[in-house]
Amino acid sequence: MSILYLTEQLNNIENPTRENRKRVSNIVIENRILFKDLVFITFDIDSITSNKAAWILEWICNQHQLNWILPHLDIFQVKFDSKI
Repeated sequence: MSILYLTEQLNNIENPTRENRKRVSNIVIENRILFKDLVFITFDIDSITSNKAAWILEWICNQHQLNWILPHLDIFQVKFDSKI
């Protein structure tokens, strides 16, 4: 699985229903390597899928694996520090 597959799945989401978020989050959970790509897409604000990626990131962190975000906290810091 690749970032292209993940992007395709995000593009197929029409609205943030529980079913849609759960379906795509399960793909990421089953293929943990996609989690880093999900974080990357979330912060790619020029991408039309960034909001959808944020929905999935929130779902995974709230419902499943909050600790998965720990190795990626530096991305949050870099993105937020650049806005200050």
